[in-house]
Amino acid sequence: MLALKTAKSNGFELTDRKVTVNLENAKVALGDEVFESTGEYEIGGVEAVYGQNAALIVWEQLQLVYVFNLQAPTPFEKEQFATCDILLLPDTLGELAKNIYTELLDAYDPRLVVFHKGLTMEKSFQEGLKLTETNLVKITEQTLPIEGRDLVVVG
Repeated sequence: MLALKTAKSNGFELTDRKVTVNLENAKVALGDEVFESTGEYEIGGVEAVYGQNAALIVWEQLQLVYVFNLQAPTPFEKEQFATCDILLLPDTLGELAKNIYTELLDAYDPRLVVFHKGLTMEKSFQEGLKLTETNLVKITEQTLPIEGRDLVVVG
């Protein structure tokens, strides 16, 4: 089981109590190693594929896409990161517009979307979303929706 919460640094923190992954700005920290450039990395059974706009974290048979740039996903990201389990949207993205959100959903097709509590969204767009607020998300393959998509605000 993975536990997801906001980190003290205001990014996302994922842990299984053995390994911790911190996601902040355009940085992916696996344990003591910090990655900020394209490539594939693996530490302690956690794999990270770092792209130009997002990073794919593969952990316990779960695929998490952490978006750190609101540019359109690259062809590589669309191909390699598509049909992910979880899409993570941090507060550092600026204002999330409906068209960008739709593009991210089309590209990555997540079963769970996690919004950081500090992320701003277009007001009319945000009002149309059915968001569940929580401080901690416990993630396993069994807790993810089989059909549809859950939307969670963490913070």
